[in-house]
This record gives sequence, C-alpha cells and structure tokens, in this order.
Amino acid sequence: MKIRTFRTQQKTNTHLYTNYFKFAKRKLIACEQLVKSMPDFKDNTAIEKKVCHELFYLMGYIVEGLSVYVIYDVLEWDKSKEISRSDRDFSDEHDLSWDGETTYTIKRHRFNSYLSVVRGKDEVAGIPFISGSDSDEAPYKHLSKWSPELRYELNDIELTKKQIIELFNYCKSMYSAVVDIIGPVL
Repeated sequence: MKIRTFRTQQKTNTHLYTNYFKFAKRKLIACEQLVKSMPDFKDNTAIEKKVCHELFYLMGYIVEGLSVYVIYDVLEWDKSKEISRSDRDFSDEHDLSWDGETTYTIKRHRFNSYLSVVRGKDEVAGIPFISGSDSDEAPYKHLSKWSPELRYELNDIELTKKQIIELFNYCKSMYSAVVDIIGPVL
C-alpha cells in the first residue's frame, strides 16, 4: 500500500490591515445566518438567550474589524505593509499607542479608544459608530460596551431578540457605509 504524502504550503504571517475588512465581512455573513434562524426560537428561551449572546459577541467583532480597517485606511497606512511591523513615526504622527515591541495596541481590541483619531474627519462622516454622530442611539451604546471578554459573561448581556435584530441591521448599515465611503477590499 502506497502512503500518499501531502505537501503543505508554507504559512505566511502577513497581517495587513485590509484583513480586518475581510474578517468583518465573514462575521457579518455568519450573523446573517444566525439572525435568519431566530424566528424559529420562542421568546425568552435559554437557547434564544444563548444565540442572542453569541450574536452580540460576533457583532462586536464586525464593529472592531470595520473600525480598525477604517482607521488604518483614513490614516493612509500602506496597504501592502504589515501592521505588525514597527513604524514608530506613523504611531507618533497619529497619536497611536505603541507597546514598545512589535505591534500597535490598536490590534489589541482597544479600537474604540482609537476612533478619536478619525472622528471629525470628512472621510468617516456618515459611517455609523465610527463617526460617533449616532452616540445617543441604542445600538451605538450597546456596541460601545463590547469586549472580547464577553464570551465568558453570558449573564451580563440582556438583549432581546428585537434588540439583536436592530443591532444586526446597524452592523449591516455600518458595513454598507464603509463599502460606499471608504471602499471594499477586493
């Protein structure tokens, strides 16, 4: 018996900021499928609460991915340059924190604090959440509380099916605005 061997491609660690857009798009597609299944759930069941929690968690990653993509794009980071490479001048010029080693802390889920460097710029006007112009609206307030640690805190999130669908529609409008205003990654 002949054993077949497979050659694996060498994995590259290219970390371009445009990957954040692609990541957000994948999460949006996943959320859409979960939202479509929601009418099958009875209100206030344990499964519905878990699905609402997971959807909120995934939607936070949509917002994070789009925010990081927009920040780097608006600040004119070179699309072919890895974001894990050192560029102290870029960091200093745009008042982005630097962890002193290899990465900007913008990659460490602190995207919300970095939106201040692009808020008020014409390039982000009209983009929900990123522009900050809708900060009084419920979806903005909910998503501002997002953090990756929420995956462990199921009881800390009390959002109804209706609120989750509203948040999903908000994420879809954010995605559409980023595509229309900033442009998609092809």
